[in-house]
Amino acid sequence: MKRIVKQVICYIYLPYIYKAYRNALKYGFRYPFMVHTRKQLIDLVEKNKQILEIGPFDIPFLKGSMVKYFDVLDQKQLKERAIKMNRNPNGVPYIDYVSSIGDLSIVTTEKFTSVVSSHVIEHQVDLIRHLKDVSNLLNVGGKYYCIVPDKQFCFDALIPESNLAEVIVAHVEHRERHQLRSVIEHRCLTVHNNPWRHLFGLHGGSKYNFKNEIESAINEFNISTDYIDVHAWYFTVLSFENIIMSLFESGYIDMEIDMIYPTAPGQYEFFVIFKKCNSS
Repeated sequence: MKRIVKQVICYIYLPYIYKAYRNALKYGFRYPFMVHTRKQLIDLVEKNKQILEIGPFDIPFLKGSMVKYFDVLDQKQLKERAIKMNRNPNGVPYIDYVSSIGDLSIVTTEKFTSVVSSHVIEHQVDLIRHLKDVSNLLNVGGKYYCIVPDKQFCFDALIPESNLAEVIVAHVEHRERHQLRSVIEHRCLTVHNNPWRHLFGLHGGSKYNFKNEIESAINEFNISTDYIDVHAWYFTVLSFENIIMSLFESGYIDMEIDMIYPTAPGQYEFFVIFKKCNSS
């Protein structure tokens, strides 16, 4: 029995330990421990300088006079949404910048040392534009702290991962809304959100009644004039790193990966820190 337990532990943790040392060798031994929780990531943010948090909803990571908030909904709308979702409306902060389409370019009056977002980047229909907009908000040397879902361990497990060509095409097409494909994928092909079950290949099945689900997704896409809350991109740690490195090396973006922390066992998200390299 002990032998089986040891084998299971090795199966779970050895890949994680390998990625930790790979990171240390690649990015340098700048941090004494692996970052494997949200709090540990947020602890790295410089709190005494200007910060923009994107999408705080009712649980902002950061508070204080140095923090500003951006969202697609204003404070009143977010409170109404929180009530509908049985969450805490009193936790919703005042939203300094509001854009119903998530347009960060409306922020024109100030620059920031840090930008923070959680489960935001995968929703951006034009990923390159999003990264360019964030870069325009940062001082040179500023950092963008991202919490990103790992498709291998969340409800996106059965959906193929995104690739570089798709990201570039979305930018060239100046995409401003989600594709029908994304709506169908999210409504019909998503599964459970238990990372441990996904770790052992127990993904479960997608929706049973495909015909009704597909028709509902198509109808939602056709009649909706507002933002549809679905994922545009599906990343693993490796695919995300490769895409971002390629975008940086080919000149599409001027932020590079300063550090990337792999998905910890039992979690469904990884952490990325971008750094702005030069002025726009």
